[in-house]
Amino acid sequence: MNKPLFCFFLLFFIISLFSSSFVNAELIISEIMYNPSTTMGADSDLEWVELYNSDENQFNFSGFTINGKKMNSQMIDSYAYLVIVNELIDGTDADNDSFQKFYGSNISAVESKAFSLSNTGAEITISNGSFSFHANYSDQDGGDGNGHSLELVNSSWVESKELYGTPGRENTGVVIEKVGSSVVSLDVYLREPIYHNYFYDKLFKITIKNKDNCSNKEEISVEYNLSSFGKLIYSDNFVKEVGCSSYSSTGKLIVSDPGEYTLCGKIVDFVNNIVACKNITVVNVSEIPCDINLSIITERMIYQEGEKIKYYHILNDEQYPYSIEYWVEDLLGQSFKTKSTTFNLNQKSYTPKIEEIDRVLLFKAKVYPLCADLNSDNNLAEKMVIITKPIVEAEKQVEKPEESSIEIVKISPLVAKFGGVIKVEVEIYKGSTSKYSLSAYLEKDGKKISEVTKFNLQEKNTKYKLTLPLLINPNCDGKIKDGAFNLIVEGLDEKAERKIKVQDFDKDVCKNSVEYIKHEDKIASKNLNKEEITSSSPSLFVKNEDANYNLPIFLNKSKLNGGFVVYQSSSDKAKELIPYVLITTFILLLIVLWRKI
Repeated sequence: MNKPLFCFFLLFFIISLFSSSFVNAELIISEIMYNPSTTMGADSDLEWVELYNSDENQFNFSGFTINGKKMNSQMIDSYAYLVIVNELIDGTDADNDSFQKFYGSNISAVESKAFSLSNTGAEITISNGSFSFHANYSDQDGGDGNGHSLELVNSSWVESKELYGTPGRENTGVVIEKVGSSVVSLDVYLREPIYHNYFYDKLFKITIKNKDNCSNKEEISVEYNLSSFGKLIYSDNFVKEVGCSSYSSTGKLIVSDPGEYTLCGKIVDFVNNIVACKNITVVNVSEIPCDINLSIITERMIYQEGEKIKYYHILNDEQYPYSIEYWVEDLLGQSFKTKSTTFNLNQKSYTPKIEEIDRVLLFKAKVYPLCADLNSDNNLAEKMVIITKPIVEAEKQVEKPEESSIEIVKISPLVAKFGGVIKVEVEIYKGSTSKYSLSAYLEKDGKKISEVTKFNLQEKNTKYKLTLPLLINPNCDGKIKDGAFNLIVEGLDEKAERKIKVQDFDKDVCKNSVEYIKHEDKIASKNLNKEEITSSSPSLFVKNEDANYNLPIFLNKSKLNGGFVVYQSSSDKAKELIPYVLITTFILLLIVLWRKI
């Protein structure tokens, strides 16, 4: 055989084989039914994930898993859909539900018996060990048990416009309106359960995406209404200035009668009205038995006069509406803070002012739950705190020495506890210095172990007698060893020192501190979760006849964001090098064959 002709045909065959071997379909997870409604049937039997092949080549799903669970082999055609389901045809379980029974048998689907989807959100991973693609979803995006699916539209999850979703068909998610280069969306934010005769003012969430500067506010007008089986119950409107997103003060709602309702909102003054609706169930909470227990926690028991006291009201059960009346008084019932009412458990604060050297104050609160409380004895709570204050006596001096002086006269008690308070009697003479600030504290080796008590002395040539309270740190972790510590009183360019022994710790103070810190951590964790959730609660989008909802769902690799990956190799660089390695190998093979011919 002619050598050049042989080499030409062999090289042509190799290149053709190579080209067909590295066809790379572009695949996306395009729709998710993660929490079917109870009217549809069993949750697990009707969960499904839709894939879309946006490439001109077929793709063979052989050896793939979904979230680590095996799925049957299936070919997905070019520009076609494939639905992964838990139960394609009804099996041996107790119910009669299945994907084909509900959606019909004309949808291309593949079964994966073991897979299931979280009802609150998770990551979906489809992989064969070498290649994988992913999607992250949250129940805050929509489709949470209301019969609607999540559809991928413009790189974001939106709730399907069509009830029961569109498996195997083009997505129907509503397009969002643009304001300049930004886009605006509306969702129903009202969270269930919803109780009758309770005031709600966070009805909707308005979001403006792709905005460069969130401090620039856009004025958004919203009309909204509440209806029941087609009958209008209530309607109103509001205007909201929105940076990038807002849900506070987005309407007002009090429903007087329990029952089934539909809440709808519409952003007006746009070319295409943006409409969001949600079916809600209003419950008569007064018929629900409960046992609500109220308590109060502070960071510690002892505070200085003028120091802000931060505290929390704690409920054992927060799911029912309530109001809390709270106030501050002393042991004799004298009011220090008048009664106020709150409807939340946010941190409260109070800054005490007293005239005595110390005072016991009681922080009191009473909860009024709207549920049928079975035990009202634990609705009242109180927390005792001790307020201390420096006592100052001043006397003008006839003789006026220039130099100032500080003398520690007495310390009580001489042996103190961590977390306790000592009282320090000090005599200070202020001479001609213009300085006026002084401070007292405990320390050892330069490390303070107490709060710093600060005070000012303004009058020159004056002798002062002071009784200073000094709060010692609780040392609940035991890192500071018992022993002798330095009491320092300094200022006016002078300094006085005395030794004092500190040992043990106050268990009540430590218990108080630990409870407060744990509660602060719990709140911080809740806030962090809120920040991570960027979209509002599920809502049903209502079709507007003037709007065009035929949206393209084809996505480009480079344009995807927010955690969606079209087609991801476990080693993209290695994959890219494979063609060159093979070509080099075949060229060497050609050279060998050439020599042998």
